Amino acid sequence: MKEQKEIVKTNRGDCDASLMWYTLAQMAIQWNVDALPENDIKSQYKKIAEEIDEYLTAPNPKEKRKEAADIFISAIGVLRFCIQDLDEIEVAAKIEKLKQRTWERMPDGTHHHKGKEIK
Repeated sequence: MKEQKEIVKTNRGDCDASLMWYTLAQMAIQWNVDALPENDIKSQYKKIAEEIDEYLTAPNPKEKRKEAADIFISAIGVLRFCIQDLDEIEVAAKIEKLKQRTWERMPDGTHHHKGKEIK
């Protein structure tokens, strides 16, 4: 099956969406490394939660877009700590495996696949 590239319109013209997001992700990781050298994965996880709270309480669409950008930057920042362990074949296989599972919502709002033992 031929891969179809998504072309998106931006304020800078048409562009390949996957290339755009890949470039932004690289920029976010590099910024995280340069600006926050003492950071660790658990601190970055806490930062994502903080940014989500700010997004949810943003008073208008402009502020929501700013907070959405912060969520993206913070979430991508986590990759800095595990990118050496990422394997594209493993990620693709995992996504396919997840598609085959049946999911259920837990009382705390998270989702787990049926049959998973919850700790």
